[in-house]
Amino acid sequence: MINFDPNPFEAELLAETARQATVYRRYAREFDRPQDHDLNGSVTMPVPEEAEFLHVRNLLRQRIDETSGYDLMEALIYLEECKGAKPFYPRPVDADAFDTNLSKFLLKAVGTPEQYEKWGDGYGFLSWGMTEPGAGSDPSSMRMTAVRDSATGDWVLNGEKIFISQVQEAAGIVTMARVPEEGPHSIGLFVVEKDRPGFTLGRQFKKLGIRNRDLASFALDDYRIPDVNRLRGSLKDALNEFNGTRSLIAAEALGLISAALDITRGALEEAGVEIDYTASAARSTAAADRFIDLEAEYEAGYMTLLHTRWLHQTQGRDKVRTAMAKVAAAGGARRIIRECMDILGPNSTSKDYFLEQAMRDSRITDIYEGPGEVLRLLIARDMLGYSARELN
Repeated sequence: MINFDPNPFEAELLAETARQATVYRRYAREFDRPQDHDLNGSVTMPVPEEAEFLHVRNLLRQRIDETSGYDLMEALIYLEECKGAKPFYPRPVDADAFDTNLSKFLLKAVGTPEQYEKWGDGYGFLSWGMTEPGAGSDPSSMRMTAVRDSATGDWVLNGEKIFISQVQEAAGIVTMARVPEEGPHSIGLFVVEKDRPGFTLGRQFKKLGIRNRDLASFALDDYRIPDVNRLRGSLKDALNEFNGTRSLIAAEALGLISAALDITRGALEEAGVEIDYTASAARSTAAADRFIDLEAEYEAGYMTLLHTRWLHQTQGRDKVRTAMAKVAAAGGARRIIRECMDILGPNSTSKDYFLEQAMRDSRITDIYEGPGEVLRLLIARDMLGYSARELN
């Protein structure tokens, strides 16, 4: 029989993460606002004094042989952090931040040694530049162009990107742009450095949820870069990186669900509602039955996440499994947190509860790194044996 219980060291790491989450939850409202992000990579987001904790990821890396594996533990640690609404601190502000720099992963996968030496570990954060006005993340509607100057060999980029995460704090952006001279469907990957002429950074977006995240637009106007700034990868290579991190978005959603369930359970117990898992339908209240159903849906998403991360760790990336994990968790977040608010009634919308913030923060998990509707199509094609042309 499979044993899902953590070993003593894993339990210690998760308990410490949960303790940190308890502290951050107390500051959730303070973090639930736009923060000040400046252009040199620093952030003025407050760090609670009580947050000077043991660095769990550093310990995990040092003693990885004593655990079930980094992929599994990273997801569980991130789940606990999101349960406490720990804000997203970029390195080096948070030395214990986990590494989800998609652009660096892509650079390592398709870049030359020269390119990785220039923009790799010693370089600052690299944002991911795909989404455009009127096109979203649909590559077929992308309008930014890259034209090669035959006289100098430089690339000249023109266009705009929106909803770019960490762009104000980033040192550069790995940007996708059409290359007309290589065909109507050709999309190239370019490293855009922010200190070159022709780069304009937009204002921070005001958001319904994850209000403290750095999210802005940028525009390129006759922006010139040398040929070394073009990565020799394709759009397919870029999209493949999502298969490594998409399941962490599932962990984010599950953390917020877990927080909502804890709050709802506590409120029901205060109201004298007993949650008895052995009681028959005739002996249980409607509220308790409803809550147990929500917990069951959470457990299904949790087990899907564990299975996905285990497969990732033992067999490599699988785009269908990661899509399943994200759909189960992110779709579940929208339903479960809404149901928790419904159970608690009008008071659940009060700012005295973390519940309404969890509802707002969770909405993005069903959107970024692949909208739920698109991922459901991907899963259906795999299960039914259809091509993208046959089922779209």
